Amino acid sequence: MKKIILYIVLGILVVVGVIKIFRGNTGEYGSKAKIEVPLKGDVNVTAIKNVTFIVDNSGSMRGYIDFSGNNPKFKDAKKTLLSITGTFMSNCENILHANTIAECNKINYDIDTMLDNLTTYSAFSGPITEVNKLLETAITKCVGDSSICVIVSDLILSHGKRKLLEQNDHYYNLHSLTDLQTSVRNQFHKLKNEDKGVLIVKYDGDFNGKYYYNYTENLEVCTYKDSLMQKRPFYFVAIGKNKALKDLCNSDCIPSGYSEIFTSLSLDKNDMIDEEYSVRQPFDQPQWILGNPDPRKADEAKKLIYSISINKNIKTAISKFTFTFPSFILPIYVNKALMPDYNKSILNSVSNIINFESFEIETRPFNEMGIKRPKDIKIKFNSPRYIDYTPYSTLDDVKSSLSEMTGKTWGLESVIQALYEVYDIKKNDVNEVVSIKFRIFKQ
Repeated sequence: MKKIILYIVLGILVVVGVIKIFRGNTGEYGSKAKIEVPLKGDVNVTAIKNVTFIVDNSGSMRGYIDFSGNNPKFKDAKKTLLSITGTFMSNCENILHANTIAECNKINYDIDTMLDNLTTYSAFSGPITEVNKLLETAITKCVGDSSICVIVSDLILSHGKRKLLEQNDHYYNLHSLTDLQTSVRNQFHKLKNEDKGVLIVKYDGDFNGKYYYNYTENLEVCTYKDSLMQKRPFYFVAIGKNKALKDLCNSDCIPSGYSEIFTSLSLDKNDMIDEEYSVRQPFDQPQWILGNPDPRKADEAKKLIYSISINKNIKTAISKFTFTFPSFILPIYVNKALMPDYNKSILNSVSNIINFESFEIETRPFNEMGIKRPKDIKIKFNSPRYIDYTPYSTLDDVKSSLSEMTGKTWGLESVIQALYEVYDIKKNDVNEVVSIKFRIFKQ
């Protein structure tokens, strides 16, 4: 029976967030190669000189810290906003060695004084959360390439109780939500025009329902007043030049425990680093040979070609290969839900990256591939840039029960929609984290 030779030539492309394969110095005919993966950790943290925390002083923010009251569950409530914010501020001082200050209600504080004012609730004297004003203030403070501003807020969109009473409409916030969104969108446009990015980090904390219980500014009573609300979201909204925001992410300053991240940031070629990797095949598979056994092709190694070949009949065999490489950590601005994208007429399956240190491909039976001439295919691992915000947003926190409000913020979708629209992030947009090019042919 005529021998079938299957050559799989793996070339790695240098593209945004792409794996690049080329022959290393070890192994015969390129049995070792290099992989380009996202960089995490080796950053110039001293490049960030100033960090300003803009603290939302609205009365609703007090609910994350003040658990005084008759509800017996309050004694076990955790002041997550206070501890997470304190950790973040301290990290900026101790890791970045940046000039770190806080501003609340137009007053500047050092970090210790700000935390004291949060602890005693004295910081929370404002009537409403004005997200557009918080962004406007942050933009004026975030000057130059080495500055970052971080807003600490529950991101509740509201015109305020006075406006609702003037309009004689308890539901005015809902009826005019488009106007509230427009004011936020305008601030995002300013940031984009200044070539600055946005990073929104969502956390969940315990909350005293006395201080906010619906978007009617408490004009309409609901069931969870004075109750312990668990997993009520609060947010850090960081703005700055893209490089500064990425350095902030890679420096491990942002505390762990967040439940979601929405951002304008994406991977680019400067975010990648080379690592060595290798390919192996399970012992129970047909015998494959790393490198090209044809002496006439021995010089392919010098041409940066990585090849695997077989010289036996494998018409109906399904072949598997495992790619292994040093474990890497994705930056937090890249979603960890990596999705394989591949030619299903050639490959039967591609496993997801396991612990970011290996993945496996399985070919279709060779006689089903329908290859009559050399064919290039790709395997890519993509990370979504557009993160679904609907599980975290509600437009009805008046009629909702306490359980239905868990993990949700009223009107959040208006904020995230504005972010995506301004930075032109669409539903199918991805970060291309890994891309491998194959050429399959037989003779």
